[in-house]
Amino acid sequence: MRARWWAGWSLLLVALTLVLAIASGGGVIEWIAVAVAMAVALYFVIPVASPATTTLVFDARGVRGRMYHVPVAVDWDPVQVARVVRVVGEPVLELHVREPSPQGDPWRTRAFGVLLPIGADLDALQTFLDGRSGLRRRT
Repeated sequence: MRARWWAGWSLLLVALTLVLAIASGGGVIEWIAVAVAMAVALYFVIPVASPATTTLVFDARGVRGRMYHVPVAVDWDPVQVARVVRVVGEPVLELHVREPSPQGDPWRTRAFGVLLPIGADLDALQTFLDGRSGLRRRT
């Protein structure tokens, strides 16, 4: 529900910046603002308009799927921490993955987040993550 709310607000932002650009005679800064507003709106509108662009599958091997144009493929073996957090009200899967370091120490931990798709069953996901042995849930 929040994603639709953000999509609506972002479309309103596009409309307001477009009206401002047209009313002001179309200065360069106003059109740059329209372009930025459109980029922000696309980030929120795409998952609402085309949910297939943001899919994740959790199984015994790991997490697979696609977030916009970026494929997601993470095996559970190197994952040390997996938890669901909220960023600006939206659910994000936070993963801490242990991987070989290109320099210095032989290993490093890389943390990253994956925006969860619209309609994701957060309770079922948290139950699944809690049941995975070897994962820590850092608060």
